[in-house]
Amino acid sequence: MKKRIVALAFALTMALGMTACGEKQAETTAAPAGTTGASAGSAGAASAEDPSVTLKCGLTFTLEDYRGEDLQWWADRVKELSNGTVTIELYPSETLVKGTESVSAMVMGTIDMYLVNTSYVEGSVPDLEVMNMPCTAPAKELTDRLKLCYDVMEACHDQIFTAFDNAGVKYIGTIGQGGYVDMVFSKPIHTAEEYTGWKVRTTGGISDDILNALGCTPTFISSSDLYLSLQTGVVDGAMTTPNTILNNKLYELCPYMVVPSVNNSYSPYFVCCSNEAWDQLSENQRQIMADAAKECLARTIEVYPDRQNSDREEVKKNLAEYIELPDEEWAKMQEKMNPVYDAYAAEFGELGKEIYDMKCSVEDAFSN
Repeated sequence: MKKRIVALAFALTMALGMTACGEKQAETTAAPAGTTGASAGSAGAASAEDPSVTLKCGLTFTLEDYRGEDLQWWADRVKELSNGTVTIELYPSETLVKGTESVSAMVMGTIDMYLVNTSYVEGSVPDLEVMNMPCTAPAKELTDRLKLCYDVMEACHDQIFTAFDNAGVKYIGTIGQGGYVDMVFSKPIHTAEEYTGWKVRTTGGISDDILNALGCTPTFISSSDLYLSLQTGVVDGAMTTPNTILNNKLYELCPYMVVPSVNNSYSPYFVCCSNEAWDQLSENQRQIMADAAKECLARTIEVYPDRQNSDREEVKKNLAEYIELPDEEWAKMQEKMNPVYDAYAAEFGELGKEIYDMKCSVEDAFSN
C-alpha cells in the first residue's frame, strides 16, 4: 500500500481520465493492442426467440456531451446486434431522475436504466468507491491511460457486477471514462495557499476530501445546474471536464484554468438496469448489451484522445489565463492530499479491497 500511495506523487501530475463516442465497429471485437487484461471476444447474435423489449435509460448529461454520444452509440449498437428486439430510449439532462438518485430509482423500479458514475452515487454502491482512487501507473500518454482503464474494467468485471448486485441493480457494462478533469476558477490561483477559501463544484466522493484538505469548500452540483450555480455565487470554481466547460461556456464565468488538476481517477461510466428490466431480457440479449458496452469502451482508445485534446485546446482559447503551477507548489499540495488517499484506502470493505488490489495489479503490470 505504501508503495502505491507514494507513486501517487508522480501519477497525479499526469493526464486524467477519459471517454469517447463514435462510429460502429465490426461485430467481432478484439482486445485493443497493448492491453494487459482484456481478452478477445465476439459480439452476441440475435435469436428468433428473443422478446421485443423497450427500455428507458437516463443520464446526467446532454446527448451532445461526449458521454451522451457514447451512450447513443451503445444504444444504436445494441439495437443493431439484437436485430431490433432491444430498443433503448435515452433521456438526457436528468429528465428521468437526478444522477444522485439513479441507483435508488432503479432499486425501486421507477426507472429502467441509467448511466452511472461512482462519484454521483457515493454511499449507494460503497464497494465501487475504490474507482475514485487515482491511477498509480506512470502512464503519461492518454492512450496508455485508456488502455489501462479498459484492462481494469475487464479484470474487475465480476467484482463490479457483484458490487452493483449487492446494491440492488444489475451491471451491464462500462461504456466510457470521465475524461480530463480540469479545475477552473473566477480568479487566478498561482500557489497552494491560494486554494484556501474557494467554493468549488465537485461530484462528490474522494474529491470532496481532497478539496477540504486544500482549504476549499466542496459543493456537489450536477453538470446541468453548474452554470447557474456559478452565476449566482453558489460556487466560484469548478472541477469538471473540458467538454462540460466548453458546452456550457463555463469559461465565461471561470476564465482561469489551473493545472495539474487534483483529480486523476479513471471515473468510469457504467450502464446499469433495474432487476425488473433485467428480467425482461433473454440471456442472449443481456450478452449482446454487454458485448456492445465492451466495444464502446474499446473505441475510446481510438477516438478519445483527439476529441479530448481538441476540447481542451478550444477551452484554452477562451480563457483569460492557463496557469501551470510550479513544481514546488504542486509538491505542497501533494503533502496535503496524500493522507486523504491513505485514509480512503484504509476504509474499503472486503469486496472494495479486492477490486482495489486487482486495479493496482493491472497498474503495477504496466509499471513493470
